[in-house]
Amino acid sequence: MWEIIWKRVAKLQGKLYTLPGGSIGRSFVSTLAAEVLELGKGKQKSELVICFPTLILQRNKEIVKTADIRRLISRRLKLWSEKRFFDLISEAELCDKKLPSKQIKMTDDKAVAIFTRLLLNGKIREATRFITERQESGGVMLLHEDAIKPSGKTVLEVLKMKHPEQAESHPDAFVECEELPVLIDVTVTEAQVRKTAHKLSGSAGPSGADSNHWQAWLLKYGNHSKELRESVAILIERQANNILEWEEIRSQKAKREIALKKLPAGVRPIGCGELLDRLCDKVMVFVTEDDVKNSCNADQLCSGIQAGIEGAVHSIRELFDANCDNGYCLFLSDADNAFNSINRPAALWNARILWVRCSRFLFNSYRGFSILIIKGTSEILLSKEGVTQGLPSAMKFYAIGLLPLTLKLKDSSEFVQSEWEMASNEFCFEDVSKIDHVKPTWKQWWYADD
Repeated sequence: MWEIIWKRVAKLQGKLYTLPGGSIGRSFVSTLAAEVLELGKGKQKSELVICFPTLILQRNKEIVKTADIRRLISRRLKLWSEKRFFDLISEAELCDKKLPSKQIKMTDDKAVAIFTRLLLNGKIREATRFITERQESGGVMLLHEDAIKPSGKTVLEVLKMKHPEQAESHPDAFVECEELPVLIDVTVTEAQVRKTAHKLSGSAGPSGADSNHWQAWLLKYGNHSKELRESVAILIERQANNILEWEEIRSQKAKREIALKKLPAGVRPIGCGELLDRLCDKVMVFVTEDDVKNSCNADQLCSGIQAGIEGAVHSIRELFDANCDNGYCLFLSDADNAFNSINRPAALWNARILWVRCSRFLFNSYRGFSILIIKGTSEILLSKEGVTQGLPSAMKFYAIGLLPLTLKLKDSSEFVQSEWEMASNEFCFEDVSKIDHVKPTWKQWWYADD
């Protein structure tokens, strides 16, 4: 039943009311906390938790006054308590049809309004990123427009190409390990969830509940919000310390797929996950991120080292300026569709060895093919390979998965240098310094941006 309801919810535009205060808001948060707790105890699947906010807060075009919104939400909560779930989804679909659905390019006036709203809410960083990314990258692309003008391919066609089938793993992609590290259970507290909730950001997943909604539910309703945070902590612990069936968390791991314009030409696919899943993911990163830094050190700078990328840029520039007259050159390489192409089984194995405390959480997140829902179409993609771009853990998981390649190439640099020195001795060069400027040595810095 809930799989059917979730599929119908995922087709909605995802426009929800802001939860009002008072007894109605507290009742909503308490009910949500109880449902999250049931999921955390393994007594139900994630579809019910994901659908609850949408079914209760679905916007009705004809109801705009606060008092009327309270009455509407109260009536829907009563339907929920009576388990009349199909009545709720039918009402949500009817309300959704009355809302404007045509996807259009954002106007300058709309962009200014969003920028102003973010500033007034104190979100200066988000406001700055929004306005600069809109000017520099062009923002979200429409599905029917041309992705790259000469190619003639639409954005939708490029999105399908960006998500390849799972490839056979190369043996060298796996970290060698004679004895697996002991799995260490993770303890998650309500305080850690509260601290992470303050940093939630981003747009909504398939259900339509964005970071502003979840921040309010987690922080602004007193003891009821604390009850919700405690339920979320129990949920994270279960997903971090146990191996779960994919069907249990499938809808929690679903993503809303969007395409961002990538300059000078191209498409960057982004998976907007459910805020509940991103919250769980963000808490796990907060608790265990030091493990990744210790494993990668300076070999992979996207592991979270403070100012690591900036330091690499300055180091490379100084090396080049000092040695450009001695035969040095600069080689910049960029992987094509890297996040979606990195081998997932190998990355999960490497995490099992190098990121032990988060390994079971990552395995649960990637053991199945995440559903990618493209709003406004009937198309559904599956994420079968790579790392989901947009998750808080994505960058660190990518760093762990790429580490064997990084170390192998750095080792080859030392091997070539030693071979050169052996050859110099063998041929009895009188003065090796005379040919030192052609010695095949190099310095490497590995990092990932967005």
